[in-house]
Amino acid sequence: MKRNSLHQIFIFAVALTLLSAITAVIFGQEKQTASAAPKLTLETARHDFGPVAEGAEVSHTFKVKNEGTADLIIKNVSPACGCTASDFSTLIAPGEQGQITLSVKTAGMNGKTERYADIISNDPKEPFQKLWLVLNVEKTTANPNQTEKKKMSVLDFSLKNIDGKETALSAYKGKALLIVNVASKCGYTPQYEGLQAIYAKYQEQGLVVLGFPANNFMGQEPGTDEEIKTFCTLKYNVSFPMFAKISVKGGDIHPLFKFLTDKTTNPEFGGDISWNFNKFLVDRDGKVIARFETKEKPESEKVTQAVEQALRK
Repeated sequence: MKRNSLHQIFIFAVALTLLSAITAVIFGQEKQTASAAPKLTLETARHDFGPVAEGAEVSHTFKVKNEGTADLIIKNVSPACGCTASDFSTLIAPGEQGQITLSVKTAGMNGKTERYADIISNDPKEPFQKLWLVLNVEKTTANPNQTEKKKMSVLDFSLKNIDGKETALSAYKGKALLIVNVASKCGYTPQYEGLQAIYAKYQEQGLVVLGFPANNFMGQEPGTDEEIKTFCTLKYNVSFPMFAKISVKGGDIHPLFKFLTDKTTNPEFGGDISWNFNKFLVDRDGKVIARFETKEKPESEKVTQAVEQALRK
């Protein structure tokens, strides 16, 4: 009888211990869930364009990051008068980056001007944050786009390379160029392998492949320049020149890709970039002589024949 009582007491104690443990786990999970929240951080909340010709339209892309533990939802970007939000990320997972692009049309403006936009998000601590654009608008009789129109060749442009060093494309005069907008998280990312192969095959004959990372399509190039460089080098052994991340479409398009896609400067091969890994073939004098869409592999017969023809000149 005494032994049965002790056995029952033992079973009761074990059950009580298990119940306490389960309760602690449940309440701990609830507490952890309840404390999960997004946190919107900005790389910078202010951008100064410096002098801008009156009548020009300028754009800047701000980088945002979710440093919280729950999805960040950007409900709206509400610009003030004279400012527009042309593009912004609406959902950013914890630890991920997004972007907000603001544009300003300077027609009718004069002198130092500030424009702002309110970011409205589900950040519980800071649901409203401001982005500022600063301009010093100068009256001029010259066409604000005159500088761009003077650029008659790909070789007239200068950009920062993947390491942040300003690089004039005129350094490639005498070379045939294959210009490609690339991305690290795209279904066509394996084309890096083909780009490296065609570069290795024709490099000594004068071909240079130029890679331009861009995050314009479904956020498929979210990383920093350093992360992009590491990815390309380790996964695909890329040795051809890579450049800093730019925009290849929209209000903040880089002047080089505006030149490549504008029908007035590139009437034969102009047109918006359709997706990652569009390709432009440029001859030794900086003239665009062919364009290939995303699905055309770099090592395809169509591309290699065009490259070989360019190298023969």
